[in-house]
Amino acid sequence: TVAAAGRVVPGPQAKAGTITMPIRIVAMRGDEVLYSQLHQFPVAIGDGPGATQFVFTDPAVTFPTPPDSKVIVYAGYDEGPADKKKATD
Repeated sequence: TVAAAGRVVPGPQAKAGTITMPIRIVAMRGDEVLYSQLHQFPVAIGDGPGATQFVFTDPAVTFPTPPDSKVIVYAGYDEGPADKKKATD
C-alpha cells in the first residue's frame, strides 16, 4: 500500500465544496514501469480560510520484489497531457 499526505490551501476566492485531485502513483525499476495508475481523489474544502489536509492511499500497488531489485515509487499530481494549443502559443 502506498500512502501520500497533502493539503489544499484555498485562495481568496475559494468556496466550500469538493475538488478532485488527479493523483498518479508510479513504481519503477530503472526505466521499467512496474505500476502506473491515475486516481481521481475527492477532497472536501471547508468554509474557513485554513488549509485542508488529506491522506491518499492506493492499496493496489503490486510489483515483484526480488531481494536485489531497487524499486522507486513516485506519488504526484498528473494534470494529463500538455495542451498542444497552449504549447504552440
